[in-house]
Amino acid sequence: MRRFLSRHKALLVGSLGWILNAMRIGLDIALYGSPQFITSFLDDPVAHFALLTTIPLFMWIGRLLRQSEHAHETEAKFRLAFNASPAAISIATLAEGRYVEVNDSFCRISGYMRDEVIGHTRGELRLWADPTERDRLIAILETESRVQDYEFRVRRKGGEIIVMRTSAEQIEIAGTRCVLAINYDVTEQVRAQEILKRHNEYLAILHKTTLGLINRLDLNELLEDILSRACELAETNHGYLYLVEPDSNTLKVRFGTGMYAKFLGYRISMGEGLAGKVWQSGEPIVLGDYQSWTGRDPNPQFDDLHALVGIPLRLGSQIVGVIGLSYLDAGRTFSAEVIPILNQLAELASLALGNAEIYTSLQTELVERRHAEESLRFSAQILSRINSLVLVGDQNGLITYVSPSVRDMLGYEPEELLGDGWWTLSRQDDPDDRKREKKYVARVVRGEIPLNEESHEHLIFTKQGEPRWILFADAMGDREFLIGVGYDITERKNLELQLQESEMRYRDLFENANDAIYTLDREGIFTSFNHKAEELTGFSSHEVLGQPYSVLLPTEEHSRASNSFVRNLKGEPVTFELVIQRKDGSQKVLEFSTRPIWRGSEIIGNQGIARDITARKELDRMKKDFISLVSHELRTPLTSIKGYTDVLYNGDAGPLTPEQREFLEIISQNATRLTHLINELLDIEQMESQQIKLEKQEIQLIYILQEVCKTFQINAKEKGLHLSSNLQGALRVNANADRLTQLFANLVSNAIKYTPSGSIAVRAYPSTEGQEAVVEIEDTGIGISPEDFGRLFEKFYRAANEYTRKAGGTGLGLAIAKTIVDQHAGTITVQSRLGQGSIFMVRLPLAPEREMSR
Repeated sequence: MRRFLSRHKALLVGSLGWILNAMRIGLDIALYGSPQFITSFLDDPVAHFALLTTIPLFMWIGRLLRQSEHAHETEAKFRLAFNASPAAISIATLAEGRYVEVNDSFCRISGYMRDEVIGHTRGELRLWADPTERDRLIAILETESRVQDYEFRVRRKGGEIIVMRTSAEQIEIAGTRCVLAINYDVTEQVRAQEILKRHNEYLAILHKTTLGLINRLDLNELLEDILSRACELAETNHGYLYLVEPDSNTLKVRFGTGMYAKFLGYRISMGEGLAGKVWQSGEPIVLGDYQSWTGRDPNPQFDDLHALVGIPLRLGSQIVGVIGLSYLDAGRTFSAEVIPILNQLAELASLALGNAEIYTSLQTELVERRHAEESLRFSAQILSRINSLVLVGDQNGLITYVSPSVRDMLGYEPEELLGDGWWTLSRQDDPDDRKREKKYVARVVRGEIPLNEESHEHLIFTKQGEPRWILFADAMGDREFLIGVGYDITERKNLELQLQESEMRYRDLFENANDAIYTLDREGIFTSFNHKAEELTGFSSHEVLGQPYSVLLPTEEHSRASNSFVRNLKGEPVTFELVIQRKDGSQKVLEFSTRPIWRGSEIIGNQGIARDITARKELDRMKKDFISLVSHELRTPLTSIKGYTDVLYNGDAGPLTPEQREFLEIISQNATRLTHLINELLDIEQMESQQIKLEKQEIQLIYILQEVCKTFQINAKEKGLHLSSNLQGALRVNANADRLTQLFANLVSNAIKYTPSGSIAVRAYPSTEGQEAVVEIEDTGIGISPEDFGRLFEKFYRAANEYTRKAGGTGLGLAIAKTIVDQHAGTITVQSRLGQGSIFMVRLPLAPEREMSR
């Protein structure tokens, strides 16, 4: 009774107000049940509500009062039933999970003593194997107050995990919300259900496998299906399927999944590895841990393997293959119930393999027959269309087949040659030729000449008696028949004859040329050496061939020759002068023109043509000496003539008549002109002979051009020409300022001289790449004819036209300009159209930028 009052105290206090208001009525009704009183009382709505709500309460209190005398007896019976129940019953607080009461079955199932449980929480005892399952149960009780047949895993005191099924209800004890739970150990039931479920799944897979394998006739598809079904049964992704290779007596991986996918085509022998031992024994082998197995492969690729099973595929009494499956998880093993299922799968797979083998064999036979028929038809079509001559003969050398191409090639109808011997096609009027052909066929038939496919050229004759060259492959067959395939090579033979004649003509030209001609391989070794080369060097070709080119050179020329040879090997033709040393020790100067020799896209050496210029070089030297001598000898009298002419012209020797003054002016102008010519001759001679060593320094090119333009402004204005300049940027070059002034003065002077009207423009700017200074002198003058371009920079060369004759000049200005540009490692080019003006472009390398000081 005390427990009742404690549990329902709040309810009684909360209802006290309306209980007191209705107590009298309630008690009267409970004791007397007066209908008249109830009828009058119902007229009051509030009293009516109090009456309806109070009557059941007091009736319940009455029942409890009448039952209180049995309370002690009931509690004793409850305690007895509580402890005697086979179910594990527990009462624990809802919030903390602290155990208030447990029965004997709970202690037996959990492994804990009652004193070890009471007062402790679920967390302290670590009874729940998965705390999330506990949290989910509490959440359900919080919202729904009760739960039925909730399964969860419990950790017994010894650590064993069992499965419990509980029905729980939220109750209140002394104002505290608690959970009353009735639990049953269903571990064995769950295991049995899992085994039954897995067994049903195996049977379903086997049933599906049976239907699937029966319909698989393509071997590759079948193998893939067998392995995938086996992996599905064993719940793994890692498996392989070996088949026995009949010709090599080995097992070969025909299909693999997971870690075995990379072993496709891998072979093993009988007794080798797990699969080899299954093949050898014919029985399944199950390994709990591959790593501790004595027969394991030491290959590191297999370090992840643990459990392994091998199942034989048996066809009749023969083992035809092995299915292998593995687990990579340590501790996971193949269960006892899965092995028989895998054996059943292997039996089904073996039957399916037999069906597929028969089907594949029939398909192969049909395909081969179809291919043979198609090949025969195709061969017949080819033979009727190809231009080759096909002859088939029997073992006596008599023709049994001739291809239709014989009509176009030899003028025969195929039927005309059937039954004749192969020698029929030899020369009709030469019995010896026919005998040789007949003897050749007889030797082939007897086996004295081996049958092969080497080609031989035969001269045969058409029906009209015309000779034709035919390239025949040697007789093929097994000597019961002979086959010859011939190609008409008459045109090729004619071309070969022409090529031979051409080579003879080339050889004749090579040997009898007026210049020395030679060839070198990539290593610089002589491979040819003509007669003129022998004459120039004094060495015979036998002495030179196979030797390096350096044998003909003095030591000081090796470097120059090597540079030119390297440029040839890079694909560049080169012209240069070189001193050679003859066999007798004397030296000659030769002018070489060399080019690379190509074979396809590869340079295999070079060819050189050399001409003796020793005499020319000596003549040039004598000419230079003469010019130097004449120039110096002329300068002295010219100086006197010019000086005295100027004295007379200025009237220092007395008054002059106008006619005398005109004569003296002509003398002075020509003396000046002759002095200028002598100076130019000396300049160009000294520059070409490098007698003058230019002193260069870093200068600003813009300043040079500004001075030149300023100097020639008066000359341009006198001719009515407009001289303009557009000089961009700081163009610093390493140069000799006097020579650059001379260079650009010559170019601007020429532009003014050969421009009757219009303008001259001087432009300077850095190149696009930023490594050169570019100077352009453009005029609107008479232009230059294309045929004059090649000789424009030669000494004393002047274009042959009336204007140039009137303009005068020595023909040395551009030659001097070209020499100055060369001395500064630059280039000079010209663009011009006759009658439309010219553009002279000079490109000079810019000086390297100097680092700014810190």
